[in-house]
Amino acid sequence: MIALVLALLSPIAGSPTASFLASPVGVLHAVESNAPRGVSAPASSTAPTRDTPAAEAPTPADRAFAAEQARFAIELQRELGATPGNVVCSPTSLARALAMARSGAGGTTASELDRVLHLSADAGARFAALVRLFEAPEIGPKKERRPAYALELATALFGQDGAPFEPESLRRLRAEFDSELRAVDFARTEDARTTINAWAAEKTHERVKELVPRDVLSVDTRLVLVDTVHFLGAWSDPFREANTKPTPFTRADASSVDVPTMHGTELRLYAETERAQVVELPYQGGTMAMVLVLPKPGRTIDEVVREEEFATWTKDLSTRRVEVALPKFTFRFGAELKPVLTKLGMPMPFDLGAADFRGILRERLAIGAVVQQAFVAVDELGTEAAAATAVVMVRGAKSTAQEEPIVFRADHPFAFFIRHRPTGAVLFCGRVSDPSARS
Repeated sequence: MIALVLALLSPIAGSPTASFLASPVGVLHAVESNAPRGVSAPASSTAPTRDTPAAEAPTPADRAFAAEQARFAIELQRELGATPGNVVCSPTSLARALAMARSGAGGTTASELDRVLHLSADAGARFAALVRLFEAPEIGPKKERRPAYALELATALFGQDGAPFEPESLRRLRAEFDSELRAVDFARTEDARTTINAWAAEKTHERVKELVPRDVLSVDTRLVLVDTVHFLGAWSDPFREANTKPTPFTRADASSVDVPTMHGTELRLYAETERAQVVELPYQGGTMAMVLVLPKPGRTIDEVVREEEFATWTKDLSTRRVEVALPKFTFRFGAELKPVLTKLGMPMPFDLGAADFRGILRERLAIGAVVQQAFVAVDELGTEAAAATAVVMVRGAKSTAQEEPIVFRADHPFAFFIRHRPTGAVLFCGRVSDPSARS
Protein backbone atom coordinates (compact mmCIF):
# COMPACT_ATOMS: atom_id res chain seq x y z
CA MET A 1 0.00 0.00 0.00
CA ILE A 2 1.12 3.51 -0.70
CA ALA A 3 -0.06 6.66 0.99
CA LEU A 4 0.38 9.74 -1.17
CA VAL A 5 0.55 13.42 -0.43
CA LEU A 6 1.11 16.08 -3.05
CA ALA A 7 1.61 19.85 -2.80
CA LEU A 8 0.20 21.95 -5.62
CA LEU A 9 0.70 25.52 -6.84
CA SER A 10 -1.31 28.28 -8.34
CA PRO A 11 -1.19 28.40 -12.18
CA ILE A 12 2.07 29.66 -13.66
CA ALA A 13 0.99 32.15 -16.30
CA GLY A 14 2.93 31.91 -19.56
CA SER A 15 5.17 29.12 -18.31
CA PRO A 16 6.97 26.75 -20.72
CA THR A 17 4.87 23.95 -19.23
CA ALA A 18 1.66 25.30 -20.73
CA SER A 19 2.05 23.45 -24.04
CA PHE A 20 2.36 19.96 -22.62
CA LEU A 21 -0.27 20.61 -19.94
CA ALA A 22 -2.80 21.55 -22.60
CA SER A 23 -3.63 17.88 -23.14
CA PRO A 24 -3.46 14.89 -20.79
CA VAL A 25 -0.31 12.81 -21.30
CA GLY A 26 1.60 10.15 -19.42
CA VAL A 27 4.22 11.27 -16.95
CA LEU A 28 7.08 9.87 -19.03
CA HIS A 29 6.25 11.72 -22.24
CA ALA A 30 4.96 14.85 -20.52
CA VAL A 31 8.19 15.37 -18.62
CA GLU A 32 10.26 14.60 -21.70
CA SER A 33 8.40 17.26 -23.68
CA ASN A 34 9.07 19.76 -20.90
CA ALA A 35 12.85 19.25 -20.97
CA PRO A 36 14.77 21.89 -22.96
CA ARG A 37 16.29 20.55 -26.17
CA GLY A 38 19.83 19.36 -25.74
CA VAL A 39 19.54 19.19 -21.95
CA SER A 40 19.61 15.65 -20.56
CA ALA A 41 18.45 14.46 -17.18
CA PRO A 42 21.19 14.29 -14.54
CA ALA A 43 23.06 10.99 -14.69
CA SER A 44 24.03 10.91 -11.04
CA SER A 45 22.97 12.40 -7.76
CA THR A 46 24.53 14.88 -5.42
CA ALA A 47 23.63 14.94 -1.75
CA PRO A 48 19.98 16.03 -1.53
CA THR A 49 19.04 19.10 0.47
CA ARG A 50 15.90 19.88 2.43
CA ASP A 51 15.26 23.34 1.00
CA THR A 52 16.27 25.55 -1.89
CA PRO A 53 16.06 29.35 -1.78
CA ALA A 54 12.61 30.66 -2.62
CA ALA A 55 11.26 34.11 -3.37
CA GLU A 56 9.34 34.03 -0.10
CA ALA A 57 10.35 32.10 3.00
CA PRO A 58 7.68 30.45 5.16
CA THR A 59 6.99 32.17 8.47
CA PRO A 60 6.59 30.28 11.75
CA ALA A 61 2.83 30.74 11.34
CA ASP A 62 2.99 29.20 7.86
CA ARG A 63 4.92 26.19 9.15
CA ALA A 64 2.56 25.74 12.10
CA PHE A 65 -0.50 25.82 9.83
CA ALA A 66 1.11 23.38 7.38
CA ALA A 67 1.94 21.03 10.27
CA GLU A 68 -1.70 21.06 11.37
CA GLN A 69 -2.78 20.31 7.80
CA ALA A 70 -0.32 17.39 7.74
CA ARG A 71 -2.03 16.08 10.89
CA PHE A 72 -5.37 16.27 9.10
CA ALA A 73 -3.85 14.37 6.15
CA ILE A 74 -2.80 11.49 8.39
CA GLU A 75 -6.14 11.42 10.22
CA LEU A 76 -7.92 11.29 6.86
CA GLN A 77 -5.59 8.54 5.68
CA ARG A 78 -6.33 6.51 8.80
CA GLU A 79 -10.08 6.70 8.21
CA LEU A 80 -9.61 5.68 4.58
CA GLY A 81 -7.51 2.70 5.72
CA ALA A 82 -10.56 0.45 5.80
CA THR A 83 -11.14 1.09 2.08
CA PRO A 84 -9.90 -1.91 0.07
CA GLY A 85 -7.38 -1.56 -2.74
CA ASN A 86 -5.41 1.48 -3.85
CA VAL A 87 -6.25 4.90 -2.45
CA VAL A 88 -5.19 8.40 -3.43
CA CYS A 89 -6.74 11.64 -2.25
CA SER A 90 -5.87 15.27 -1.66
CA PRO A 91 -6.34 16.40 1.93
CA THR A 92 -5.40 19.91 0.82
CA SER A 93 -8.14 20.05 -1.81
CA LEU A 94 -10.65 18.67 0.71
CA ALA A 95 -9.60 21.09 3.44
CA ARG A 96 -9.70 24.11 1.11
CA ALA A 97 -13.15 23.22 -0.22
CA LEU A 98 -14.52 22.79 3.31
CA ALA A 99 -12.70 25.91 4.52
CA MET A 100 -14.70 27.88 1.96
CA ALA A 101 -17.87 26.55 3.56
CA ARG A 102 -16.40 27.29 7.00
CA SER A 103 -16.05 30.97 6.08
CA GLY A 104 -19.83 31.31 6.41
CA ALA A 105 -20.39 28.93 9.32
CA GLY A 106 -21.30 29.74 12.92
CA GLY A 107 -21.72 28.09 16.30
CA THR A 108 -21.13 24.36 16.66
CA THR A 109 -20.98 23.98 12.88
CA ALA A 110 -17.93 26.24 12.75
CA SER A 111 -16.21 24.70 15.77
CA GLU A 112 -16.57 21.15 14.40
CA LEU A 113 -15.12 22.18 11.05
CA ASP A 114 -12.22 23.93 12.79
CA ARG A 115 -11.46 20.95 15.01
CA VAL A 116 -11.59 18.25 12.32
CA LEU A 117 -9.79 20.25 9.61
CA HIS A 118 -7.28 21.79 12.07
CA LEU A 119 -8.23 25.26 10.89
CA SER A 120 -7.00 28.44 12.53
CA ALA A 121 -9.10 31.59 12.83
CA ASP A 122 -7.31 33.02 9.80
CA ALA A 123 -7.47 29.82 7.71
CA GLY A 124 -8.37 31.61 4.50
CA ALA A 125 -5.34 33.89 4.75
CA ARG A 126 -3.12 30.96 5.74
CA PHE A 127 -4.19 28.89 2.71
CA ALA A 128 -3.57 31.92 0.48
CA ALA A 129 -0.07 32.27 1.95
CA LEU A 130 0.68 28.59 1.30
CA VAL A 131 -0.37 28.93 -2.33
CA ARG A 132 2.17 31.74 -2.74
CA LEU A 133 4.86 29.66 -1.04
CA PHE A 134 4.17 26.66 -3.29
CA GLU A 135 5.30 28.59 -6.39
CA ALA A 136 7.91 26.62 -8.31
CA PRO A 137 11.52 27.82 -8.33
CA GLU A 138 13.07 28.35 -11.76
CA ILE A 139 15.76 26.00 -13.03
CA GLY A 140 17.93 25.59 -16.11
CA PRO A 141 20.54 27.66 -17.95
CA LYS A 142 20.17 31.43 -17.72
CA LYS A 143 18.57 31.79 -21.16
CA GLU A 144 16.33 28.76 -20.73
CA ARG A 145 14.94 29.29 -17.24
CA ARG A 146 11.68 27.45 -16.56
CA PRO A 147 9.55 26.44 -13.57
CA ALA A 148 10.87 23.30 -11.91
CA TYR A 149 7.42 21.71 -11.97
CA ALA A 150 3.86 22.51 -13.05
CA LEU A 151 1.41 22.94 -10.21
CA GLU A 152 -2.08 24.41 -10.45
CA LEU A 153 -4.74 25.04 -7.84
CA ALA A 154 -8.19 26.46 -8.57
CA THR A 155 -11.54 27.03 -6.86
CA ALA A 156 -15.04 27.92 -8.01
CA LEU A 157 -18.51 28.53 -6.57
CA PHE A 158 -21.53 27.25 -8.48
CA GLY A 159 -24.60 28.92 -6.97
CA GLN A 160 -28.32 28.83 -7.63
CA ASP A 161 -29.24 31.67 -9.94
CA GLY A 162 -31.15 34.32 -8.00
CA ALA A 163 -30.35 32.93 -4.52
CA PRO A 164 -29.66 35.62 -1.86
CA PHE A 165 -25.95 34.99 -1.23
CA GLU A 166 -24.31 37.27 1.33
CA PRO A 167 -22.11 39.85 -0.48
CA GLU A 168 -19.53 39.88 2.32
CA SER A 169 -19.12 36.10 2.10
CA LEU A 170 -18.59 36.28 -1.66
CA ARG A 171 -16.05 39.09 -1.20
CA ARG A 172 -14.09 37.09 1.37
CA LEU A 173 -14.06 33.94 -0.79
CA ARG A 174 -12.82 35.98 -3.73
CA ALA A 175 -10.04 37.56 -1.68
CA GLU A 176 -8.85 34.45 0.16
CA PHE A 177 -9.54 31.64 -2.33
CA ASP A 178 -9.65 33.50 -5.65
CA SER A 179 -13.10 32.01 -6.12
CA GLU A 180 -15.84 33.56 -8.26
CA LEU A 181 -19.57 32.77 -8.17
CA ARG A 182 -20.96 31.13 -11.31
CA ALA A 183 -24.75 31.09 -11.58
CA VAL A 184 -26.45 27.80 -12.47
CA ASP A 185 -30.01 26.49 -12.22
CA PHE A 186 -30.11 23.36 -10.08
CA ALA A 187 -33.69 22.72 -11.22
CA ARG A 188 -31.96 21.72 -14.47
CA THR A 189 -29.90 19.19 -12.55
CA GLU A 190 -28.10 17.47 -15.41
CA ASP A 191 -27.13 20.77 -17.04
CA ALA A 192 -25.70 22.01 -13.72
CA ARG A 193 -23.79 18.75 -13.20
CA THR A 194 -22.35 18.95 -16.73
CA THR A 195 -21.19 22.53 -16.15
CA ILE A 196 -19.45 21.68 -12.86
CA ASN A 197 -17.81 18.54 -14.21
CA ALA A 198 -16.57 20.31 -17.35
CA TRP A 199 -14.92 23.02 -15.22
CA ALA A 200 -13.23 20.42 -12.98
CA ALA A 201 -12.06 18.39 -15.99
CA GLU A 202 -10.48 21.46 -17.56
CA LYS A 203 -8.68 22.44 -14.34
CA THR A 204 -7.31 18.90 -13.81
CA HIS A 205 -6.29 18.50 -17.47
CA GLU A 206 -8.94 15.82 -18.00
CA ARG A 207 -7.66 13.66 -15.16
CA VAL A 208 -10.96 14.10 -13.26
CA LYS A 209 -13.73 13.92 -15.83
CA GLU A 210 -16.78 13.26 -13.65
CA LEU A 211 -16.38 14.85 -10.26
CA VAL A 212 -20.08 15.02 -9.39
CA PRO A 213 -21.90 11.73 -10.03
CA ARG A 214 -25.56 11.43 -10.91
CA ASP A 215 -28.13 11.79 -8.13
CA VAL A 216 -25.94 14.06 -5.98
CA LEU A 217 -27.52 17.32 -7.13
CA SER A 218 -31.22 18.12 -6.76
CA VAL A 219 -33.66 21.01 -6.85
CA ASP A 220 -32.73 21.62 -3.19
CA THR A 221 -29.04 22.24 -4.05
CA ARG A 222 -28.11 25.87 -3.52
CA LEU A 223 -24.32 25.95 -3.78
CA VAL A 224 -21.44 23.68 -4.85
CA LEU A 225 -17.93 24.64 -3.69
CA VAL A 226 -15.23 23.10 -5.90
CA ASP A 227 -11.46 22.89 -5.41
CA THR A 228 -8.98 21.32 -7.84
CA VAL A 229 -5.24 20.56 -7.81
CA HIS A 230 -2.95 19.30 -10.57
CA PHE A 231 0.77 18.50 -10.32
CA LEU A 232 3.35 17.39 -12.86
CA GLY A 233 6.94 17.01 -11.66
CA ALA A 234 10.14 15.35 -12.84
CA TRP A 235 12.44 13.52 -10.43
CA SER A 236 15.71 15.25 -9.59
CA ASP A 237 17.29 11.81 -10.15
CA PRO A 238 15.17 9.96 -12.71
CA PHE A 239 15.14 6.20 -12.82
CA ARG A 240 16.74 4.61 -15.87
CA GLU A 241 14.08 2.94 -18.00
CA ALA A 242 16.52 0.13 -18.84
CA ASN A 243 16.60 -0.83 -15.16
CA THR A 244 12.82 -1.31 -14.95
CA LYS A 245 11.90 -4.98 -14.83
CA PRO A 246 9.05 -7.20 -13.63
CA THR A 247 9.39 -7.85 -9.90
CA PRO A 248 7.08 -9.69 -7.48
CA PHE A 249 4.90 -7.45 -5.29
CA THR A 250 3.26 -9.08 -2.26
CA ARG A 251 -0.27 -7.85 -1.61
CA ALA A 252 -1.80 -7.46 1.85
CA ASP A 253 -3.51 -10.86 1.51
CA ALA A 254 -0.08 -12.50 0.87
CA SER A 255 -0.83 -13.15 -2.81
CA SER A 256 1.82 -11.99 -5.28
CA VAL A 257 1.79 -10.20 -8.65
CA ASP A 258 4.67 -9.30 -10.98
CA VAL A 259 4.73 -5.54 -11.67
CA PRO A 260 7.14 -3.25 -13.59
CA THR A 261 9.52 -2.01 -10.91
CA MET A 262 12.02 0.85 -11.20
CA HIS A 263 15.49 0.48 -9.68
CA GLY A 264 18.09 3.10 -8.76
CA THR A 265 20.85 3.69 -6.21
CA GLU A 266 21.42 7.34 -5.26
CA LEU A 267 22.11 9.57 -2.29
CA ARG A 268 18.69 10.04 -0.70
CA LEU A 269 17.19 11.48 2.45
CA TYR A 270 16.43 8.37 4.51
CA ALA A 271 15.17 7.49 7.99
CA GLU A 272 13.90 4.52 9.96
CA THR A 273 11.33 4.31 12.71
CA GLU A 274 10.39 1.37 14.90
CA ARG A 275 7.86 0.24 12.31
CA ALA A 276 8.99 1.55 8.91
CA GLN A 277 11.66 2.60 6.45
CA VAL A 278 11.26 6.11 5.01
CA VAL A 279 12.90 7.57 1.90
CA GLU A 280 12.30 10.92 0.20
CA LEU A 281 12.51 11.31 -3.59
CA PRO A 282 12.85 15.00 -4.56
CA TYR A 283 11.50 16.56 -7.73
CA GLN A 284 13.46 19.06 -9.82
CA GLY A 285 13.91 22.32 -7.96
CA GLY A 286 14.18 20.61 -4.59
CA THR A 287 11.09 22.11 -2.95
CA MET A 288 8.70 19.26 -3.78
CA ALA A 289 9.30 15.62 -2.87
CA MET A 290 7.58 12.28 -2.53
CA VAL A 291 7.94 10.58 0.85
CA LEU A 292 7.71 6.79 0.70
CA VAL A 293 6.84 4.88 3.87
CA LEU A 294 7.52 1.13 3.74
CA PRO A 295 6.49 -1.14 6.65
CA LYS A 296 9.21 -3.31 8.13
CA PRO A 297 8.73 -7.10 8.11
CA GLY A 298 5.86 -8.14 10.32
CA ARG A 299 4.18 -4.73 10.09
CA THR A 300 1.35 -3.50 7.84
CA ILE A 301 0.97 -0.11 6.25
CA ASP A 302 -2.33 0.48 8.04
CA GLU A 303 -0.60 -0.22 11.36
CA VAL A 304 2.22 2.21 10.51
CA VAL A 305 -0.16 4.99 9.47
CA ARG A 306 -2.32 4.39 12.55
CA GLU A 307 0.54 4.39 15.06
CA GLU A 308 2.93 7.02 13.67
CA GLU A 309 2.71 10.67 12.61
CA PHE A 310 3.92 12.33 9.42
CA ALA A 311 6.40 14.42 11.42
CA THR A 312 7.88 11.18 12.80
CA TRP A 313 8.81 10.12 9.27
CA THR A 314 10.44 13.38 8.20
CA LYS A 315 12.13 14.86 11.28
CA ASP A 316 15.19 12.56 11.24
CA LEU A 317 15.81 12.30 7.49
CA SER A 318 19.53 12.23 6.71
CA THR A 319 21.58 11.66 3.56
CA ARG A 320 22.36 8.00 2.89
CA ARG A 321 23.13 5.92 -0.16
CA VAL A 322 19.87 4.06 -0.84
CA GLU A 323 19.01 1.35 -3.34
CA VAL A 324 15.37 2.02 -4.20
CA ALA A 325 13.06 -0.45 -5.92
CA LEU A 326 9.73 1.25 -6.62
CA PRO A 327 6.86 -0.13 -8.72
CA LYS A 328 5.38 2.04 -11.45
CA PHE A 329 1.71 2.71 -10.85
CA THR A 330 -1.26 4.56 -12.30
CA PHE A 331 -4.74 4.56 -10.77
CA ARG A 332 -7.83 6.58 -9.90
CA PHE A 333 -9.84 6.71 -6.71
CA GLY A 334 -13.08 8.39 -5.75
CA ALA A 335 -15.15 8.57 -2.59
CA GLU A 336 -18.15 10.21 -0.96
CA LEU A 337 -16.51 11.51 2.21
CA LYS A 338 -19.52 12.37 4.39
CA PRO A 339 -19.18 9.12 6.46
CA VAL A 340 -15.44 9.68 6.95
CA LEU A 341 -15.84 13.32 7.99
CA THR A 342 -18.72 12.48 10.33
CA LYS A 343 -16.60 9.79 11.98
CA LEU A 344 -13.74 12.27 12.36
CA GLY A 345 -16.06 14.45 14.44
CA MET A 346 -18.11 16.86 12.31
CA PRO A 347 -21.73 15.62 12.11
CA MET A 348 -23.28 19.08 12.62
CA PRO A 349 -22.42 20.54 9.16
CA PHE A 350 -24.46 17.70 7.59
CA ASP A 351 -27.49 18.13 9.90
CA LEU A 352 -30.32 19.57 7.81
CA GLY A 353 -32.10 20.85 10.89
CA ALA A 354 -29.17 22.27 12.86
CA ALA A 355 -26.27 23.26 10.55
CA ASP A 356 -25.46 26.97 10.60
CA PHE A 357 -24.14 28.45 7.35
CA ARG A 358 -26.11 31.70 7.56
CA GLY A 359 -22.99 33.67 6.70
CA ILE A 360 -23.17 32.35 3.12
CA LEU A 361 -26.86 32.50 2.24
CA ARG A 362 -29.94 34.05 3.79
CA GLU A 363 -31.56 30.61 3.92
CA ARG A 364 -30.84 27.60 6.11
CA LEU A 365 -28.08 25.50 4.51
CA ALA A 366 -26.38 22.19 5.28
CA ILE A 367 -23.76 20.11 3.50
CA GLY A 368 -25.50 17.37 1.57
CA ALA A 369 -22.43 15.60 0.14
CA VAL A 370 -18.65 15.86 -0.10
CA VAL A 371 -17.16 14.04 -3.07
CA GLN A 372 -13.58 13.76 -4.26
CA GLN A 373 -12.02 12.13 -7.31
CA ALA A 374 -8.24 11.74 -7.67
CA PHE A 375 -5.62 10.39 -10.07
CA VAL A 376 -1.92 9.52 -9.72
CA ALA A 377 0.73 8.19 -12.10
CA VAL A 378 4.37 7.44 -11.22
CA ASP A 379 7.05 6.33 -13.70
CA GLU A 380 10.78 6.59 -14.37
CA LEU A 381 10.77 10.34 -14.98
CA GLY A 382 8.34 11.65 -12.40
CA THR A 383 4.80 12.01 -11.13
CA GLU A 384 1.46 13.38 -12.28
CA ALA A 385 -1.34 13.75 -9.74
CA ALA A 386 -4.68 15.50 -9.75
CA ALA A 387 -7.73 15.79 -7.52
CA ALA A 388 -11.03 17.61 -7.42
CA THR A 389 -13.37 18.08 -4.47
CA ALA A 390 -17.02 19.20 -4.46
CA VAL A 391 -18.87 20.31 -1.33
CA VAL A 392 -22.58 20.21 -2.17
CA MET A 393 -24.71 22.52 -0.02
CA VAL A 394 -28.47 22.05 0.13
CA ARG A 395 -31.45 23.74 1.72
CA GLY A 396 -31.77 22.71 5.34
CA ALA A 397 -34.93 21.73 7.11
CA LYS A 398 -36.50 24.35 8.42
CA SER A 399 26.39 9.39 5.44
CA THR A 400 29.20 8.63 2.79
CA ALA A 401 28.87 7.50 -0.82
CA GLN A 402 31.12 4.48 -0.22
CA GLU A 403 28.87 2.85 2.36
CA GLU A 404 26.82 -0.19 1.43
CA PRO A 405 23.53 1.12 0.07
CA ILE A 406 20.47 0.72 2.25
CA VAL A 407 17.94 -1.42 0.42
CA PHE A 408 14.45 0.09 0.13
CA ARG A 409 12.49 -2.52 -1.80
CA ALA A 410 8.83 -1.57 -2.12
CA ASP A 411 7.63 -5.07 -2.92
CA HIS A 412 4.70 -5.07 -0.51
CA PRO A 413 2.00 -2.53 0.42
CA PHE A 414 3.46 0.83 1.42
CA ALA A 415 2.60 4.52 1.83
CA PHE A 416 3.74 7.54 -0.18
CA PHE A 417 3.46 11.27 0.39
CA ILE A 418 4.29 14.25 -1.82
CA ARG A 419 5.08 17.31 0.24
CA HIS A 420 6.27 20.90 -0.03
CA ARG A 421 9.58 20.70 1.79
CA PRO A 422 10.02 24.33 2.96
CA THR A 423 6.67 24.36 4.80
CA GLY A 424 6.08 20.65 5.33
CA ALA A 425 2.62 20.94 3.74
CA VAL A 426 1.02 17.65 2.69
CA LEU A 427 -1.42 18.03 -0.18
CA PHE A 428 -2.26 14.54 -1.45
CA CYS A 429 -2.46 11.21 0.35
CA GLY A 430 -3.20 7.70 -0.81
CA ARG A 431 -2.34 4.02 -0.70
CA VAL A 432 -1.08 1.39 -3.16
CA SER A 433 -2.07 -2.13 -2.30
CA ASP A 434 -1.62 -3.53 -5.82
CA PRO A 435 0.45 -1.56 -8.39
CA SER A 436 -1.10 -3.62 -11.19
CA ALA A 437 -4.62 -2.40 -10.41
CA ARG A 438 -5.92 0.71 -12.19
CA SER A 439 -8.76 1.54 -9.78
